Amino acid sequence: MRGGVNMKNTWREFEYDEYTIIDLGRTATFLIPTLCLSAVLPNGRDVEDDLREYLTLNFGCFSESKISEFYVWMNKETILDYNRSSILFEVYLVNKDRVEPLRQKLSELARLLGEEFIYFGIGGHFCLIKPKLIS
Repeated sequence: MRGGVNMKNTWREFEYDEYTIIDLGRTATFLIPTLCLSAVLPNGRDVEDDLREYLTLNFGCFSESKISEFYVWMNKETILDYNRSSILFEVYLVNKDRVEPLRQKLSELARLLGEEFIYFGIGGHFCLIKPKLIS
């Protein structure tokens, strides 16, 4: 498995002679605005193809679902309203060492696309990945 092997299988107690359960770990989810998927990156590829290849090579599998509406409300001189059709991507993290490269990839995509942030979550904890300006 490309995502690594989890030596502590939390599903082991539920296994029977008829089958084995392979632990995929926690889910990491993130949203990419639908309109951004066709944008061309500096490498000449569109975001959709580049991201799908990255996820396949680094995680072995992923899923995606269209979200017709997505909102974020914030205050304290930050985003007050946000609404865009997006694609929800989901990957499985067996090892924590996959988290930082994924966050870096998403930050780089946000920067290249001119997006203010990427909505990101792991196992029920969510954040906004906001790229820093490169000086």
